[in-house]
Amino acid sequence: MSRCEPQVHAKYQQPQRYPTLGRPKAQCATAVNCHSTAEEWHSRPVHENITAEANALSEWHVHCNLPPHRMIRAKPRGFTLIELMIVVAIIGILAAVAIPAFLEYMKRAKTSEASLNLNKIGKAAKRVKGEIGTYPSVGGAMLPAASGSCCGGSGGSTSVNNKCTATPDAFMTDPGWSQLEFSVDEPSQYSYQYVPNGTAGSAFTAYAAGDTDCDSVLATFTMVGTTTTAGNAAVSIIPPLPRIY
Repeated sequence: MSRCEPQVHAKYQQPQRYPTLGRPKAQCATAVNCHSTAEEWHSRPVHENITAEANALSEWHVHCNLPPHRMIRAKPRGFTLIELMIVVAIIGILAAVAIPAFLEYMKRAKTSEASLNLNKIGKAAKRVKGEIGTYPSVGGAMLPAASGSCCGGSGGSTSVNNKCTATPDAFMTDPGWSQLEFSVDEPSQYSYQYVPNGTAGSAFTAYAAGDTDCDSVLATFTMVGTTTTAGNAAVSIIPPLPRIY
């Protein structure tokens, strides 16, 4: 037995499932020096030479060859200037498209009040025509704001919300609105007017005027009431021009 074999057998008496990667590199020199000399090689049988040299080489491979293949953890890096500029450009494009679209949607949503109340006026006018055979022949004044705009108002609030204060009593004392039995009972952004047209109450026009974006341009929804050739009531709503709120 060579001087290398006792070291190898003592080292591997306990079986190991995996090679230990944390051993110091200094053991490589010991493993390399364990190779047999020429005299030892020739004095041993051939099978002992093969076993001893194989064990010595195995120890050298385990401790000297594996460390170069250890996983090297990549250093964390930040974003480059070009990447940041691309992200900023994308955010700017999305903001340029999304913000105006959102504001447009909010303005358009406020116009639902005008259509809702005009439909109420149209139903009331049809009811009167069904009762007396004609539309109301007395006009209804522009209420709750004679100018049509509620900008700067604070209806239902202590702060400015650009809404008109509800005046249900003014509607009920007006001859035209009282005949239609129509009134606005809560703060609104539109004012309403009823105008009889035609002969013998055969037609009418109702208006919903407002300036929800307070740009000093009134947006007017128009309802036209007519009588068909069969004598039936018919109404239709004409919205204002696009992008006028």
